[in-house]
Amino acid sequence: MTHLLDSSAFFAFFFDEPGRQRVEELLREPAVEMGLSVLTSVELWARLKAEGRDTVFEQEWEDYLPLFERIVSVDLPLCLKAVELRRAATARLPIIDSLIANSSLCC
Repeated sequence: MTHLLDSSAFFAFFFDEPGRQRVEELLREPAVEMGLSVLTSVELWARLKAEGRDTVFEQEWEDYLPLFERIVSVDLPLCLKAVELRRAATARLPIIDSLIANSSLCC
């Protein structure tokens, strides 16, 4: 895995927001092996629910999964690294962002 999209980059791609073009470029690059944190699935469901569209979550998630070479799971070592990162952060860092950031280091 050469790249791991965080949720905001995935949302830019999924919801056709600013930044979508850059994600598309990366996905087309032969040398890029794109990963995604499993936690993005929860964030996607929450965003769809906030928009009143949570019933489409399962189908949308399954439709987009083939674009990624790896879906990174969360385990105890990753959680412990996320705690370390959060402790070291000088600014507010949501725990889910810390977990996703550390997901890029696991592989």
